[in-house]
Amino acid sequence: MAISVADHGVGVSPERLPYLFRRFFRAEGDQGDGVGAGLGLAICKGIVEAHGGRIRAESDGPGRGATFTFTLPAAIELMQDILRIADVPVIFLSGYGQDQVIARAFSPTELAARVQAALRRRTGPGRLAPSEPYVRGELTIDYAQRLVSVAGEPVRLTAVEYDLLRELWVHAGRVLTHQHLLQRVWGQTKPGTPRVIRTHLMRLRRKPGEDGDNPRYIFAEPRVGYRMERPDARTPGE
Repeated sequence: MAISVADHGVGVSPERLPYLFRRFFRAEGDQGDGVGAGLGLAICKGIVEAHGGRIRAESDGPGRGATFTFTLPAAIELMQDILRIADVPVIFLSGYGQDQVIARAFSPTELAARVQAALRRRTGPGRLAPSEPYVRGELTIDYAQRLVSVAGEPVRLTAVEYDLLRELWVHAGRVLTHQHLLQRVWGQTKPGTPRVIRTHLMRLRRKPGEDGDNPRYIFAEPRVGYRMERPDARTPGE
């Protein structure tokens, strides 16, 4: 990401632009006023580069103001993408690369407390793994052992098929949209086609012997997504 700060001040002549971020360098209008030591922009450069970014300056000349722009890696965006496809705790620790700053900001006790808090949030309500196997009809899904069976016979699934089935059964009773499944199973953060979901579901349904026209376990919601019934939900006719 890029952040720019612009002013309408004294400006900078083209020949002085390359030196702006050097220590003790002072732009036009600074000389002789006794203010500043010419370190501000050098410090900014050090901070930005310590975070993996870059900084630059632009000006149309003296008296015409200047624009300063710095870029930073979009780590926040990366974390959002990761959290869309996996429940993992995240802690940002930044000290501009200076050990003494990190030591003051995060004592071992405080850091340990923050890690424990992040782990508690991860395992809070709604994030716990299923404590009991999913059993509906002849289908049994054992989360702890990562086993799927139909009428006692094990069903071999690919990693993607298992992740797709897991997402549906963990949210049993809810309709999961195509985009939700694309994000959580395939890590797709931009809108995509549900064709890939249909292809894998077709293969997944064949393995426990399910008929897509008369489903028992996985149900389609046209133009929306898919759902699995809760284990205790009644079937039609009961």
